Amino acid sequence: MSRRKTTDLRSLIREKGLRATPARVAVCEVLERATSPLTHADVAKLLDARGTDQTTVFRNLNDLVEVNLVRRLEVGDHVYRFEWCGATAPNTGHAHFMCVDCGEVSCLEDLQPSQPTAVARASKKLIGDITEVLYKGHCAHCV
Repeated sequence: MSRRKTTDLRSLIREKGLRATPARVAVCEVLERATSPLTHADVAKLLDARGTDQTTVFRNLNDLVEVNLVRRLEVGDHVYRFEWCGATAPNTGHAHFMCVDCGEVSCLEDLQPSQPTAVARASKKLIGDITEVLYKGHCAHCV
């Protein structure tokens, strides 16, 4: 990651009222580069070579969720996954797909939870605001 980008991340972290520690910046860098949501274990494994322990990663992930720089997903398997949302509003997310065979979670960037769907229109009396959409099925590799 370029020096300028790291500087931008530090500024963004500070704007949210957190200290821009090396470990916190590293967690942000990993999540920003990720192409799909990562578990705590995934992030910890990627940062192990930098000497960042699992407890520090966990604490920083939760701190970043609290200030809306990171989004936490729970897809029904009791394992939180984390994804970078950066300066975008935390409720401007996208849908996700989880393969019921291999457990892989993928981002569906083109599907926004806030877009009205047939279900939402039909259930307007029951649904106030859709904040997260998760599709489950079999991925192309597992079919």
